[in-house]
Amino acid sequence: MPWSAYWRLARLDRPAGIYLLLWPTLTALWLAAQGQPSLKMVVIFTVGAWIMRAAGGIINDYIDRDLDGHVERTRTRPLASGELSAKQGLQCFAFLITCALVLVLQLNLFTLQLAICAAILTCLYPFMKRIMSFPQAVLGIVWSFSILMAYTAQDQAFTATTGWLFAGNFLLTLAYDTIYGMSDRKDDLKVGIKSLAITLGHQDRLIIGVFQILCLGCWFQVGQVEHLGSFYTWGLLGCAVFMLFTQSLIATRDPALCLRAFTLHSKLVAYLFGLILISQMIH
Repeated sequence: MPWSAYWRLARLDRPAGIYLLLWPTLTALWLAAQGQPSLKMVVIFTVGAWIMRAAGGIINDYIDRDLDGHVERTRTRPLASGELSAKQGLQCFAFLITCALVLVLQLNLFTLQLAICAAILTCLYPFMKRIMSFPQAVLGIVWSFSILMAYTAQDQAFTATTGWLFAGNFLLTLAYDTIYGMSDRKDDLKVGIKSLAITLGHQDRLIIGVFQILCLGCWFQVGQVEHLGSFYTWGLLGCAVFMLFTQSLIATRDPALCLRAFTLHSKLVAYLFGLILISQMIH
C-alpha cells in the first residue's frame, strides 16, 4: 500500500497549512478558557485541526485533480499524477471526516453544528475558485470557524474577543492566501482558476498590506479587551516586523519567494499564540 502517497495526499509532508489552522484555534481556546483549558479540549482541538486540514487538502485535490496536472507546482500530487485513484482519495477523505465526527461528538450540540457548517464550506471552497473572483473570502471564513468552536466548546458566549479573533484570522487568511495565489498566478490563469491575486493584479501588494494592517488592528483590540498589558502590545511589533519582511519577499512577485512568504506565516500565528500565553501568565 502506498503509504507515502497517502502521507502526501493529506499534506503531512507540508505541515505549514496545519499550523495555520492549529495555532489560531489554540489561541482562541486559551482565551475562551481564561488560560486554563482542559487537557481533553487541547487534545480534541489539536487532533481535529490536523484531521480537518488533511481532509480539506484531500477534497481540494480530488475536485482539482484534472487541473492540478497542468500546474507546475501541483502536477506531482498523488491524485493529479495518478499515483492514487480518485476512489482512494475519496475513501481517505471519508475516513478522516469520520474521525473528525468522532472527536466533535465529544463536544456540545452547538459546537457540532458549527463543525458541520465548517465541513460543508470546506467541500464547497474548491468550487468557489471557479466562480468567484475572491474565493479567499470563503477560505477565510472556513479557517476561522474553529475560533467560534473553541468558545462554544467551553460553553462560552461569543464575546468581543471572539469577534476580533475571527476578524483578525479572516484578514490574515486573505493576506497569506493571496500571497500563495501570487506563486500560482501564471498557471491559474492558464487553467481558469480564479483568485484574489489575479483579481488584484498589480495592486496585490498594496491590498495585502491593507489586510495586514487591519489584522494587526484586530489583534491590538484583543489585547485591549482581554487586558493583556504592555508586554502584549509591544510584542505586536514583532508581528509588524514580520509583515514588513513578507512584503519585502513578495516585492518582485517571484513565485518561489511568494511561496516562502506564505509558508512563514505558520511561524507568525505560533508567535501570536506564544505572545498571548505569556501575557496571560504575566497578568
